[in-house]
Amino acid sequence: MKLTNTAQFVVSLVFIILCCPGEGRQRTFTTKAIDRCSLNNGGCVHTCINLPGNNTCACKDGFVIASDGKDCLDKNECLENKGGCSHQCVNTLGSFDCTCSSGYSLDPLGKRCLSGDSCRVKFGCDQGCRPAAVGNRVECYCKNGFKLHSDGKTCLRSCELGNGGCHHVCNTTSDGPVCSCVDRYVMNSDNKTCTATCSVSNGGCEKKCLDTGQGPVCACPAGFELHQDGQSCIDVDECEEKTDGCSHLCENNKGSFECICPSGYKVSTDKKNCVDTDECLLNSTCDHTCINIPGSFQCHCHPGYQLFGVTHCADINECAIRNGGCEHVCTNTEGSYTCTCSSGFKLHPNKHDCID
Repeated sequence: MKLTNTAQFVVSLVFIILCCPGEGRQRTFTTKAIDRCSLNNGGCVHTCINLPGNNTCACKDGFVIASDGKDCLDKNECLENKGGCSHQCVNTLGSFDCTCSSGYSLDPLGKRCLSGDSCRVKFGCDQGCRPAAVGNRVECYCKNGFKLHSDGKTCLRSCELGNGGCHHVCNTTSDGPVCSCVDRYVMNSDNKTCTATCSVSNGGCEKKCLDTGQGPVCACPAGFELHQDGQSCIDVDECEEKTDGCSHLCENNKGSFECICPSGYKVSTDKKNCVDTDECLLNSTCDHTCINIPGSFQCHCHPGYQLFGVTHCADINECAIRNGGCEHVCTNTEGSYTCTCSSGFKLHPNKHDCID
């Protein structure tokens, strides 16, 4: 097929950036567009046309683009004015054939039927018979899109006509077109048409492939969504789309997400809400007494001790302040203190004063 305007577009974006004053020069940066057709023909069955920022698929003559925008389906030319045939029109994959009623034969153009076909039958010509240009003899000829086989009688379809009757790829050989299929497809028993299947390269799917009556359909597991190319899977950012349900913070992971709680809280059994962490249930949180509060805790010390840092309790040296209230001698002890009296005195019942 000859497809016009199939040249791939190469886009160069040129940016002119003025340098700092006084430098007196310019810098030019050139960016070359990505050729998306270079990888697996852009996913196209026939022709891939690279465009700025995207690519599009096109079909050869005798085919129309499928609903997926990539595959090509046969066009039935016989539906419109019998394809221009004067007698009968027979649709074929990628093309059509004109046939004549008994007693008629096709003209060299392959559409009009002329009265009489004895020449073609007599000499065994596949399509038509005519006087040779040189000499007193006849020769077989083929209609447009076909070429005469080396036997001088049989007409072979060429790849230029209706893609050689091939659904996907037409390869020209000395014995006529040989069809093949693109990746993800297998050849049917007619050796012309191709059917997509998950059994070949997972149907081209990155993750899951489902065989349906319309061919393979790609699917993605939970936490992913199907890319616009219909094959690859991209991560769903549940945190960005506010579908996470987290009561506090959300951290996106590949294919999933995780709810995060602030300090002093932990994730509940529903994996979304945050509940207070009772730090007092942990061993050795506080030296003495632990009191749990929402999102945190407080440590309290026994009498005779003072809080040291957040969790520790240190002995108070009562004797260091006004001699602990003792009249004579103050002796500090762990968590307390005692008053004693000098020789010749005894301790008053108030445990602080001395009497003789």
